[in-house]
Order: sequence, then C-alpha cells, then structure tokens
Amino acid sequence: MSALLKIDLPPGLSRRGTVYQTQGRWYDSSLVRWFKGAMKPIGGWAARITTPVTGAPRAMVSWRDNSSIRYYAVGTHSKLYAATPSLTAMVDITPVGFSAGRADATSGGGYGVGVYGAGTYGTPRVDNVSV
Repeated sequence: MSALLKIDLPPGLSRRGTVYQTQGRWYDSSLVRWFKGAMKPIGGWAARITTPVTGAPRAMVSWRDNSSIRYYAVGTHSKLYAATPSLTAMVDITPVGFSAGRADATSGGGYGVGVYGAGTYGTPRVDNVSV
C-alpha cells in the first residue's frame, strides 16, 4: 500500500529562469488564482454577447473612442458586425453592395507575399497559401 505524500508549494507563480531553476514553485498555470494560500479556479467564462454572427469569422479589431468607450468589430466572409457600446449585441454594419466571399476561401499569393527578395522579380508567385 502506498502512502500519500504532502507537497507544500508556496502560492504564486515563479518564472525566474527555467523549470529546473524554479523547482519547488508553481511555474505555469491557466485560469487559476490563489485564495488564502490555496489554488482555486477563476470560475469560468461568461458570454458577453449572445447574438450569433453569420459566416466564418476572418478578422476582429477592437478600439476605444475619445471618451474611452470600448468597441470591437468582427468581419466574416459574408458580413461585418460591430458590438454595441454596451457590449450586449452585435449589429450588422455590412456596407451596401458588399459581395460575400466563400466560406472555404484561401488567401491568395502573388506580389508582396513571402520573404522580401525571395524569388525573381516579375515572375508569378505560387497561389496556394491557406487561410
């Protein structure tokens, strides 16, 4: 029969050097915090906005206006959405006349793709880069 062995690690993370150099300390963690010397889970995620968006998300950008109000926008292959200032809903702000792309699209190669100076100037580039 094996006995349990108590491991007494101090609370908090230590990233001073390698894992070997920080023996006897917590080196890495995710979604935890210490409460009264014990590691506890943070408590999970909460949905800020439950409004679904249409399409495959391609990009997201966030910003603050001059009044420090937070905004963010999400671009999909078929629509453009912006979060309301209260961050409770997504609003469709797709420009009139926008042509939707393909959900399974790939990004194109061509001029400006890859390492500068690679390849011969003026020759076509391979167009097989995936998103």
